Amino acid sequence: MKPKLFIISLLAILVAGCTREPLPEPEKEGGKLVTISARIPPETRVTYTDSDVPGSGGTLAWQSGDQLLLAGFGASGNYIDCATFTWQAGDTFTGTEVQDAITYKAYYLAEGITLNETTGDVQLPDNFWEQTQNGDGTTVHLRNKMLLFDEIAKPISQTFSLVAKCSILKLNLSGIPQEVGALRKLMYTVESAQGVFKSVPLNVTGVTFSASTSSLTAFLSFDPTVMTNIAAGGKVIIRLKGDKLYQWSQTVALGKDYAA
Repeated sequence: MKPKLFIISLLAILVAGCTREPLPEPEKEGGKLVTISARIPPETRVTYTDSDVPGSGGTLAWQSGDQLLLAGFGASGNYIDCATFTWQAGDTFTGTEVQDAITYKAYYLAEGITLNETTGDVQLPDNFWEQTQNGDGTTVHLRNKMLLFDEIAKPISQTFSLVAKCSILKLNLSGIPQEVGALRKLMYTVESAQGVFKSVPLNVTGVTFSASTSSLTAFLSFDPTVMTNIAAGGKVIIRLKGDKLYQWSQTVALGKDYAA
């Protein structure tokens, strides 16, 4: 009997010495994987193909790897977090919804921009509009310099309609002296008001002017809210920087407005 009593006594001591740990709270349910629809006009999509028709924009299309950044907002309109959605086919993108978000705003690009942690507003880095064209007439560099937004907050089940926030400028240049040699940079400058000049730079590689090569087709993406217009009677100046500098300028009698 003694061994049995000893075992019972020991068990009682062990039970008495246990402390009850609180049960862990269940983790909040994560966001669900969902598919959304995002549409934009045919003339403002992502991979650019030039139309070669004066006054007519080219065509663009989604391509593999394209992503949208969705900003999620709560019931009171407060910004919660963002999520990346990846293009699948047609106008569909798949990603994980933001937990507790009621409405969303959609942005392209998903990379290269950030959202304000408090408001969810888009923030661009200072060097966002820097771009490099590789070769004559190529447009690959435009892909990462396009901005397409749907800034109307809506449920994720509704179709997002993205609109352009940038402009594409095509320059057909000819008669360029061979002394310019290997081109490194093009600078497009306009006089937006009397004595006020604004510029858009374009780095260029893979283009060398010679006795047989005296032309260049260049494409630039820029922010039309910054470079808004050419004033009536204002100047347009194009500078080419290679082995030597070359400058062309002309006065635009009627002026020109730039729009996204």
